Amino acid sequence: MNIAYYVGACDKSDMLLAVAALLSRLERKVLLIDGTTLGWLKFRNGAWVTKEQWVAWNGWDCASGVRDWNEVEALVQALHIDLEGYDNIIIDTDQIDFYPAERFSSLDEKYLVLTAETSSIHRHLEWMMLYELQHQRDINDQLQFIIMHAADPQEDRRYVEQVLTSAGVHSTREPLVIPYEESDWIAKLRSDTRQTIELKLYARSTRDVWRELVESSAGPLTDKIWRTIIKGSLRGSRHHEAI
Repeated sequence: MNIAYYVGACDKSDMLLAVAALLSRLERKVLLIDGTTLGWLKFRNGAWVTKEQWVAWNGWDCASGVRDWNEVEALVQALHIDLEGYDNIIIDTDQIDFYPAERFSSLDEKYLVLTAETSSIHRHLEWMMLYELQHQRDINDQLQFIIMHAADPQEDRRYVEQVLTSAGVHSTREPLVIPYEESDWIAKLRSDTRQTIELKLYARSTRDVWRELVESSAGPLTDKIWRTIIKGSLRGSRHHEAI
């Protein structure tokens, strides 16, 4: 079981839906957990209507309406679900202490997702300082950076690294950068109106980052397999049917 932890106060929904879809198309059993304050996932999968916290959707399972890992475990126990049966668990949260502090280092993948906006960078630094004070644990060197919506990828990466490094926060690996691309916004809007997720419509630079995230847990993929899962199936709607 691979657990990937994505923490950040910016919209990660398209990226994590893509990663979940791609992993499921590799015939892996996937659980996507929405631990964000606003709870975006229930509005994408229709669970806000039924008030279900756990639904099967588009070839993977989704959990939403949970505030921390203790609530996930309580939900799992109530529904008699075995988390060990999943190949991949993806956690989206805007709360850095969503997962128990004493088990944080055991997570397989840990990402800090942010933009190059100064307010975004300093908000995340504040989180990390408060986390260290509250839990007496230093996680400054445990997270890989993902920089979203970069208008100038090289310059934005340099600026983010400069500010975070000056505060003692370092990326565990080379930061991943998703450039600002108009085609990504068009693909996002089309997904909403058509109720599908057409991954091939996103920019190549965006898909390249998705590939790195998928391969980090599933292992290297051939170009042929990658092209196959990017195209995928477009049948059905986003409401509990395959896409």
